[in-house]
Amino acid sequence: MRALHGLSVAMVLLLGGQIALGWTLRYKVPHRDLLPPPPTQRMAEVAAFGDRQFFFRRAALDFQEAGDTGGRIVPIGNYDSNAVLGWLHLLQDLDPRSIIPVGLAAGYFGHSQDLSKVPPVIGFIREAVNLDPVQRWQALYEAIFLAKGRLKDSQLALDVASQLSSYGPDVVPQFAALSPAFILEQDGDKERAHAIVEKIRARYAGRLTPAEDEWSRAYLAYLSGQGPRPK
Repeated sequence: MRALHGLSVAMVLLLGGQIALGWTLRYKVPHRDLLPPPPTQRMAEVAAFGDRQFFFRRAALDFQEAGDTGGRIVPIGNYDSNAVLGWLHLLQDLDPRSIIPVGLAAGYFGHSQDLSKVPPVIGFIREAVNLDPVQRWQALYEAIFLAKGRLKDSQLALDVASQLSSYGPDVVPQFAALSPAFILEQDGDKERAHAIVEKIRARYAGRLTPAEDEWSRAYLAYLSGQGPRPK
């Protein structure tokens, strides 16, 4: 009976100690590395143990979920830009054909609450698309939104749109190639927009469907002040 009584007292004391410790530490946040620095290319090769694709997929998942531990969700703006870019480039090197790195950049890290961290992400998107424009050109739409919609930087948006337009009819359809004209139109420069549309129409001559041809003609008329904007 005494042993049982002693055990009960010990359990009460232990519980009391746990409550006291929890109360004391309730406002203390443990230090956590939100995103560790990326390994060097050599270290990544070693860690892959000969299976680069497995390591790539594991690293991509860890990268996407980094920092969200202990019941806490970390704002994207809290991540270190250099670490983010380092991981993006590492993933790109591990699997140059994958769209995961550019997808994470465009759809996730580009939406950082800290706008000063967005331009480098846009730069990565542009580089990644240039490596494989046939498979990745759509990511430049998100980059245009990040530049124009979030940063309010019309010149950067125009630069991105010009890159998209530069790939030509073998890669992008006419509506994508007209992106620079749409930005100029939004900024009130219909004269330059008109010149771009004429250039694109000439470049895509013989490749336009009747609907595309009719729409771009109507758009030219609108930019010239001779009709409503086509829908």
